[in-house]
This record gives sequence, C-alpha cells and structure tokens, in this order.
Amino acid sequence: LFVTHFGPLVKYLKYHPKVSFIQLQAEVSGISKTLRFMYQAKSGVVEISDYGMRLAEMSRLPSDMLDASWVALQNIKQKNGNGIESTGQRNSLHRRKLILQVRLG
Repeated sequence: LFVTHFGPLVKYLKYHPKVSFIQLQAEVSGISKTLRFMYQAKSGVVEISDYGMRLAEMSRLPSDMLDASWVALQNIKQKNGNGIESTGQRNSLHRRKLILQVRLG
C-alpha cells in the first residue's frame, strides 16, 4: 500500500488529541539512496523526502511505472510551490504574484 498524501494527513491530524504517531525508524543510505530500516519503533513520523517513492522502488515495481511516478511527483511539487509547506504561505505567494502581474501588466 502506497499513500500519496501522507504528509497532508499528518498535518491535519497532528494536533488531534486522540491521535498518536509511531514510526518504524528508517534512513536513506548515503551511497545508493535506498531506504534502510532500523527495526525499531519510536514516536513521531518518518521525515524522509519522497519516502513512498523510495519504498515503491524497493518493492521492485515496473521501471516504467516508477519513471512516470517520479515525473508526476516533480510536476506536483512544482505546481504546489516547490515544497512550500504551508497552504497559507502558498496562497500568500500566489496573491503576491497576481498583484505584481496586475501592476506590471
């Protein structure tokens, strides 16, 4: 099972009083950039960039599917403001761009 919106889900549930996050520790190896699992549970969420995609690669999904998924992920990141975390920040940036377009154009 691969979750595409885990990050937003975590942000949504982060302050819910009845939700606790537990992760199985993992890290990205320096050379091969693959996931390495530590087999230890700890409090919190995994904060590895593109965790789902790395997991999909380890699962040996077909390369054409992985290639298309990486392209789609990059398009989503660009559309969403290249990693700007907060929707408020993204909206503020969008408004500023619109104001500049009106003033300049």
